[in-house]
Amino acid sequence: MNRNKDRLKRLKDKLGLKGILVGTFSIIFIVVLLVLFFGASSTGWAKVTGRSSAVTQCNDHIDNDGDGFCDFLWKRAYCTDGSEPGDKFCSDKNDNSEGFCGDGSCDSTEDCSCKIDCGACQPGDCIDTDGGDNIYKKGTTTGPGLIGPKTDYCQATTVLSEYFCNQDYIMTERLRTCPSGWTCSDGACVAGTPVCGDGSCNGVETCNTCASDCGTCVYCSNGVCDGNETCLSCAADCGACASECLGVNGTSTTGVCLTQCGADSQCNTQLPDGYSYSCNDNKIYDVSGSRACKCDLSCKAVFTVAGCNPDGTDASGLCISVCGAANNCWGRAPGTFLYNCNADGAYNVNGGFSCGCTSVCQVGILGGEPSPSCGDNVCNGAETCSSCTGDCGTCPGGNETNSTG
Repeated sequence: MNRNKDRLKRLKDKLGLKGILVGTFSIIFIVVLLVLFFGASSTGWAKVTGRSSAVTQCNDHIDNDGDGFCDFLWKRAYCTDGSEPGDKFCSDKNDNSEGFCGDGSCDSTEDCSCKIDCGACQPGDCIDTDGGDNIYKKGTTTGPGLIGPKTDYCQATTVLSEYFCNQDYIMTERLRTCPSGWTCSDGACVAGTPVCGDGSCNGVETCNTCASDCGTCVYCSNGVCDGNETCLSCAADCGACASECLGVNGTSTTGVCLTQCGADSQCNTQLPDGYSYSCNDNKIYDVSGSRACKCDLSCKAVFTVAGCNPDGTDASGLCISVCGAANNCWGRAPGTFLYNCNADGAYNVNGGFSCGCTSVCQVGILGGEPSPSCGDNVCNGAETCSSCTGDCGTCPGGNETNSTG
């Protein structure tokens, strides 16, 4: 009898141990299946939750490709390594590649903002018409780093989006807050409070609060596709958009060439039949290339007959490298102003001479030091914000004396 009890006890112990082992292996098996299903990179989890827990190159707060910029530019973008937010090769925060900078080749998608591939930018590469990081005067900046030109604009009543050339001559964007008592109006910080009826739609004025300054409001669903309405903003007035792309010509609803609409990569974000460039035999942008290319009406890169003129222009009348024009003059008309300079041609934002593309498409001095004249929209000579606000902008603090001559 006791022997049978001992056998029964041993059998129960074995079954209990087996149950524990089976339960343990079942849990391990389920965990393995979950890992395989969701993926080690969290892509599966992203599909379930709608967001990714993985840190990407375009949202890791560091410059991964050595071009001086980090991450996709959005309102909370910041860099921890001293670089500037807004890598132009980041399509969004989930993009895991900041681009091709650092591969040793300065290709068609790069410029001197990628110093490691294309070399350092020079003073004349970046031009800001308001003289720099100047929140008191509206300006337009053209240069490497961002697809431009870019003009300063107001994002809110006291918040300005300011474009300027940084110390490396690369176009940079910063959000600036106007001083206390100042408002943002037409791309600059101005003193005082907007007054309805003064003929200027500024500050917090809108078509709803001050029609005399800002004009009559345009309302969606009034049966007329007018103002800034489009098929995207008001289908009721303008009709439904067929798709993001208008058709086989490679343009988007905004009229620019896009690769996702069938455009060649060389024409991406450019206007159809409005972009010419020096190229190599593969139609790739090359500032020293021996061929001339352009984007045609279908947003395709095609060779053009340069038809070079003695002054360095092609048949369009614009300077082009393949015709012997200086690199900084490419795509510009002869006599185009580039930057303020000294008598020796050296870049100086306060210089009394004008440098640009000469009549033969070379960079040089266009004219001698002009006589300062308040009201000519050029802040030069002895003019300052105290003596001529019209040319130099309003001084911080508003304690200036405005001169008209």
